[in-house]
Amino acid sequence: MRLFHAQMNGSITPEEKKAMTEHLERNWCAVIRYGGKEEWNWAWRASLCDMWSSQRTKILSAMSCSQDRDRLKQLLSRVFSPTIEQDPHDTFATIEKMTENHVACSMVLNFLATNWEILGRHFRRSGDNLKLLTSAAKFCEYTRRIERDFIRPGNSIALSRTGFWRSSATIFAWLSRIWNKSILLSNL
Repeated sequence: MRLFHAQMNGSITPEEKKAMTEHLERNWCAVIRYGGKEEWNWAWRASLCDMWSSQRTKILSAMSCSQDRDRLKQLLSRVFSPTIEQDPHDTFATIEKMTENHVACSMVLNFLATNWEILGRHFRRSGDNLKLLTSAAKFCEYTRRIERDFIRPGNSIALSRTGFWRSSATIFAWLSRIWNKSILLSNL
C-alpha cells in the first residue's frame, strides 16, 4: 500500500516504480481490495490515461478485485460510457477477471444476461459472450448444477453460429430458472 501511495503522490523512487510495474496487477489488486475510495478514484483516473494497452488491461483487471459492489458496478458500466472508448479486449479481460471475485460473480451473470446483444456488438470476436458466461459460471456457486445439466455425455454445446445462439438461449433459460430475477437485481 505504501508504494501505491508513493505512486499517487509522486514520491515513488525509480526502483520502487520498477517493482510496482513488474507486478502491477498483483500489487494494484491488493490495494484496490483493501484500500478505500481515494485509491479507487486514483486507479480509475489512471485507467483513463493514455498508456500501453497491456498496462490499462492490467489496471482494469486489478480494479476487478474490489470488494465494493458500487465500484464493481461502475467498472462494469464503463463499457457503455459515451466518454470512454472501451477496447473490447479490456472489456473481456475485466469481466473475465471479475468472475473470479465472489462479490462480483452474480453481478457479472446479470450484466451478461441484461446486455447480451449489446456486448455481442461490442466484441469483435464471435463467441466472446459465451466464453464470459462459461467463465462466470465456472466460478459461481452453481457450477455443479451447470456441469450436471449441460456437461454430460451426448450434450455438447455446439459453437457453430446456430448452435452458439441456441446454446446461449438454453443456458440463459437455465439460469433464469435458478435465480429469481428480483434476487439478481437486488444483488446489484
